[in-house]
Amino acid sequence: MPVTKNKRTLGKIPYYGANGIQDYVNGFTHQGKLILIAEDGANDLNDYPIKVISGKAWINNHVHVLSGKENISNYIFISNSLKKINIKPYLTGSGRMKLNGNELKKINIYTPLIKEQAEIGSLFEKTDMLITVNQHKLEQLKLLKKAQLQQLFPQKDEINPQIRFTYFHDDWKQQKLGELVQVKGGGTPSSSIKSYWNGNIDWFTPTEVNNNGYLKHSKRKITEEGLKHSSANLLPKNTILMSSRAGIGKMAILSNKATTNQGFQSLIPKNNNNPYFLYSMQNIISKEANKLSSGSTFTEISGKEVSKISIFIPISSGEQEKIGNILNEIDELIKLYENKIKNIEKLKKVLLQNMFI
Repeated sequence: MPVTKNKRTLGKIPYYGANGIQDYVNGFTHQGKLILIAEDGANDLNDYPIKVISGKAWINNHVHVLSGKENISNYIFISNSLKKINIKPYLTGSGRMKLNGNELKKINIYTPLIKEQAEIGSLFEKTDMLITVNQHKLEQLKLLKKAQLQQLFPQKDEINPQIRFTYFHDDWKQQKLGELVQVKGGGTPSSSIKSYWNGNIDWFTPTEVNNNGYLKHSKRKITEEGLKHSSANLLPKNTILMSSRAGIGKMAILSNKATTNQGFQSLIPKNNNNPYFLYSMQNIISKEANKLSSGSTFTEISGKEVSKISIFIPISSGEQEKIGNILNEIDELIKLYENKIKNIEKLKKVLLQNMFI
């Protein structure tokens, strides 16, 4: 049964709606090894919400609850069989599509003997466990990074961070970005001239930049001729790309020389300022950039305004480097676990395609 949020008593029991856990409450409506499938309110009809749970749960009335029959069906096998099926033909309604009980009962699946079902179910259970373990590690790393950012950079109305490294004692200094970096815009060669495109020069757009660390290769590339006949700039390695239009302040770092379109104000570090240190100030720089942005159709920020942004930085490039190295290591670990999860999910998809009829 549904319980409105303001009437729920907080607890440790998961409260499920059509698309998964909505809250944690006291009390439960169901217990055991169960399959949950959305009745109505599914947020993705192409990847219909189907989930297995074990233990106690409060399940509202927007969810069908299924369980395997002893010695006949394995609940994990059944859930994965259902995931392979296109649910759309069984849905009714025009706006809020619904999978009613009678239609759900019409769905046919092929099942082997219970022993084989259990073996296949065990394989998927282990795969899901691997995903869950790695997701937990990923969340812990993200929390670690958040804590490090709070401790390694000065907070509001402070000059120095909470944590300082040995041998670094001088107060941090407030400087404008224009003193620390050279700001460069980008450009786009004419799309109607073929000789400007499909060359060897990387050309990035804002859709490829999302606080994703070092960038290696762009989706599209331009030629030397395209570079020469456009306002694009060839930016050096370790340039920090910063989006300057809708979605202002998203960043990445160039692993190699590259160009961008006009949706960036890119930051080329000067005077040995550490690129990863500056990149790690994305949240601080982005907030200031959005304050200085303007425009009626869409907001953007000019290179001149970017240069005016003030930040506190350590005088020593060595302190910058230490902070940058720590945060780079955490980011690399985050990427590692993100890739692990993607690869396990790919494996699961292949298993689904090949182990079920």
